[in-house]
Amino acid sequence: MRKRNRISVWVTLPIVLLLLLRLHGIDVQAREGGIYKSLDTMCDVMDIIQRDYIEKVSSEKLVTDAVQGMLSSLDSYSHFAPAPEPTAGPSAGAPPKEACTYGLEVAYKDRLLTVVSPIEYAPAWKSGLKSGDIILKINDEATEDRPLFEFAHQLRSGAGKDITLQVARRGERDFIDVTITPGKIDGPAARSDMLDEKIGVLRISRFDKETAARTAECLKKLNAEKAHGLIVDLRDCPAGAVSSAIEVADLFLPAGELVTTLEGRAQGVSKEFKSNGKAIFKSGPFVVLINGGTSGAAEVLAGALQGGVNGILMGQRSFGCAFEEGSFTLKDGSMISMITAVYQTPYGLEIQAEGIDPDVEIPLPPVVLDIDEEEIPEKKAAEKKEKEEDKGKELDPMIRRAMDLIKGVRIVAREEEK
Repeated sequence: MRKRNRISVWVTLPIVLLLLLRLHGIDVQAREGGIYKSLDTMCDVMDIIQRDYIEKVSSEKLVTDAVQGMLSSLDSYSHFAPAPEPTAGPSAGAPPKEACTYGLEVAYKDRLLTVVSPIEYAPAWKSGLKSGDIILKINDEATEDRPLFEFAHQLRSGAGKDITLQVARRGERDFIDVTITPGKIDGPAARSDMLDEKIGVLRISRFDKETAARTAECLKKLNAEKAHGLIVDLRDCPAGAVSSAIEVADLFLPAGELVTTLEGRAQGVSKEFKSNGKAIFKSGPFVVLINGGTSGAAEVLAGALQGGVNGILMGQRSFGCAFEEGSFTLKDGSMISMITAVYQTPYGLEIQAEGIDPDVEIPLPPVVLDIDEEEIPEKKAAEKKEKEEDKGKELDPMIRRAMDLIKGVRIVAREEEK
């Protein structure tokens, strides 16, 4: 009986062997003992499960679960997608490449499914979802113990359906239900404004094919208005295309300046990206605003501005999500996706999982919860009315802090010139 089970298990193991041998370039003769010892242990465990476990489990399921476990042990982004059934249509393994219908980026943080940031002007943003919200349920289905790629696929391919999220939010006593209706992103990728004392502010809300061109228009406008100092607002700017962030960096950096590096173990993966030197905006100091919702492409740009034009980063530590993902299709049609390279700042700091620390940290305000439950509804209503009345009258506090910093840099520069 034991021998027959062992043979049935080995019939399914070529998937694992091909994965190990082809993707990792393992020298079988040199490392045969270690590899086959480990595989032998796997077979022993599978054999015992099939023989003695309370329920019958197929060898195919055990191998699939073993591969899934192998990849999930690496990080929350790596995953395995089984081969689709012949009538099931395209594989739902990797998230689709089309534009988000909800406009929402999620990731696991401290083992909790967390909103990195909703894209500005997208449906999730309009629904009131915020960076840092913890998603507990999606359409009444708990999010625990599910791979990240399932959520990414579900949130990027809504197929026109409303989706309801139950979230826990910093400073809120109760869970919040947020319903999102999929739709289009109907706002610009970048916009600018001129503040007091000729300080320009450039807000970049996403990185896509229009971001660089839109940013160039904004910078030319600020130049025409004779801005002497610039605030680049990258707060709550999610993932996006790193290639777009590199194009935007070209608008600030002189030729040949290092924008970012991509580091990986596979041959030919590692690259350096340097500026083409368009440098549209050159006048005055830079302050770059970041926070926990600054992710991916925005982090790459923040690091480039900090390194190449001595931009001062202000705010809170960024999210830490800047990598390239490799997808590999196996012979049976199943697929694995995993991190194959990570982006670094010009200073050589790895962004992935670490984030970027600001030069000037502005702590988040403390959360104060009322003790008297009966006062909460009235207080919330009063606060909401006050915010609506003050809307547009005062600058964002972070923008104000950045303006003060730029003024201080100007004063120091003038003193040094004397």
